[in-house]
Amino acid sequence: MTENCTYVQNPGYPTAYTPGTTTTTCQFTINKCDNTVCQIRLDYQAFTIQNPELTSNAAPASSICQVDTYTITTTQNRNYPTLCGIQTGQHQYIDAGLPSSDTVITRLFAPIIAAELMQIHLV
Repeated sequence: MTENCTYVQNPGYPTAYTPGTTTTTCQFTINKCDNTVCQIRLDYQAFTIQNPELTSNAAPASSICQVDTYTITTTQNRNYPTLCGIQTGQHQYIDAGLPSSDTVITRLFAPIIAAELMQIHLV
């Protein structure tokens, strides 16, 4: 993507997407529209995927996104959390770094029955 104010959404949006019986990966690259851009804002206007898996019942309980995931990587080697669950209404800033850097977002659709919904506004 090279346009400001671009939308990324699941196939068939606004209808929820139901993954098939195999794991599917969707990946998109964000190319800065201008070398002076130093950060990218991701507005999660609709974001509902599988919830994290419970890893411990001991207090405090903990969980991790391990089946259905959404990850962000950059050529700047910044660490961003792996997302899952409901993120609708949230937003995230990504460091756009040097003039030639790219940001890659990978969405792993796990083979599940539940329908999922995703629309992200890139600002």
